[in-house]
Amino acid sequence: MKKTYKAVLPRLHDIMTDIDRFSKAHGIAGKWQYRLRLVAEELIVNIIHYAYPDTEGNVYMELGMQDNTMVKMVIINTGIKFNPLESAAPDISAPIDRRQPGGLGIMMAQTLASRINYQFRDKKNIITVFMEIAPDE
Repeated sequence: MKKTYKAVLPRLHDIMTDIDRFSKAHGIAGKWQYRLRLVAEELIVNIIHYAYPDTEGNVYMELGMQDNTMVKMVIINTGIKFNPLESAAPDISAPIDRRQPGGLGIMMAQTLASRINYQFRDKKNIITVFMEIAPDE
């Protein structure tokens, strides 16, 4: 699946619907589908909120399977250069009222994914996520 979306919150529903269609077509269900949706949502919401502060932009998403056990998700935007993997990890040991906002979604995505890569090439932020999918328990 390859698709381009406007980088606006109302399109998030369309993105999640397309992820659900992909999941159904490839037999991904239960917690694995939930994890895939969560990782995509966290990364894409960051793009929607921060990549295009002064203009409208797009987010491109590509989903595919490797060896029937690994989802490869590529998310691309042409917004502000930003490597989410270099973000400071949030201090989750601090009391909730003293925590700095930000970073939790990216930390969650890194925890749920098998591997996440980032590169900036041709004025594009390219995030590649690999998620191993096992039979649902």
